Amino acid sequence: MWKEKYSKFIGLTKKTYEEYRYGLTSYGYWIYREEPDADSMGELQILYLDSDDGCLLFSSENDRFQASGMQIKPIGCQWADITPKTLREITGIMSKFIATSQRMAKKTAMNNLLLGEAYPGQRKKLKKRDEQIYKERISEGTTYRELGIKHGGLSTTRVSAIVAKQERVLRLTRKQLETLYPALAEETP
Repeated sequence: MWKEKYSKFIGLTKKTYEEYRYGLTSYGYWIYREEPDADSMGELQILYLDSDDGCLLFSSENDRFQASGMQIKPIGCQWADITPKTLREITGIMSKFIATSQRMAKKTAMNNLLLGEAYPGQRKKLKKRDEQIYKERISEGTTYRELGIKHGGLSTTRVSAIVAKQERVLRLTRKQLETLYPALAEETP
């Protein structure tokens, strides 16, 4: 049965749905992608119709495997028939989406780490001035000399020591993140 929510799948109309769901001649799949935002990495859904009343919904959102798996859910049926080629196509599309989402999550985690926002406990260990110096050095590329002058006449040696200390703390935090998320360790130099 056609549901309005199916209209979100690109190119799927009620007529097409009926033909591919019950027509006994054509099978196919349609894709819906929710773009990532500040709160999520987005979602990918693929609706597959086998033309013999079989309907499967492939979704990147799942309970068991989180960001490294997918959910396959029969819709209004107990099973659906699918060719190995079509299944490979669908899992290939899903795998690319998952890999992209993991890279985005890694990039977000690393950016937060560099800005000292990943672990509030580690952030508290940094003096406010030291944190500001490090942020300016990393994000703006300010020289040690310029930072020293800007922050009360510190010597370049002292600024260098502050940056080195911040990097040690962030390395420790990074190791903690890599322990929690092993995928970060695989892709990070």
